[in-house]
Amino acid sequence: GRVTGAGRSRPSAPPPASLDELVEIAVAMPDRYRVLIPLTAFGALRAGEALGLARRHVDRDRRSVTIERSINYLPGQGQMFGPPKSEAGRRTVHLPWEVVELLRHHLTEYVGPASDSLLFTTSNGAPLHSSNRTVMFRRAAAAAGRPDLRFHDLRHTGATLAAQQSATLPELMKRLGH
Repeated sequence: GRVTGAGRSRPSAPPPASLDELVEIAVAMPDRYRVLIPLTAFGALRAGEALGLARRHVDRDRRSVTIERSINYLPGQGQMFGPPKSEAGRRTVHLPWEVVELLRHHLTEYVGPASDSLLFTTSNGAPLHSSNRTVMFRRAAAAAGRPDLRFHDLRHTGATLAAQQSATLPELMKRLGH
């Protein structure tokens, strides 16, 4: 019998970023998007989920973010809010306190006071476009010596880091200047 899929090669995901690489990527990002890296990795978020977050989705006391929507680019329509990719996509994600501390700084510096103010916008308040995010991330990943990483790979990195977080997160904070 034949083995289904045999002989077809599939591009394999690159090895996950190490904590040091994650820090280097974050540091290489513009300051207003720096927290996007640990938030996406430690929250194992999809890009659209992270970019769809508003102030009201962050619960600093419970150290969590609530995912209830995603922002995605639709050709001809621009950026649109929609539901998460699957029903299981609606969830509350708990974050290490260190990432919440980074978010606290971000909320103070870069997010409008309204509960629906998006966490990640351009300096003039427009939603961050996915193509701009991609360009910034590619530049930052290359600066960290990981040009093979795509933004989506941060989701896989998060699972790996979760296993090591107790030893490494204080170091992350120190390296990010907190």
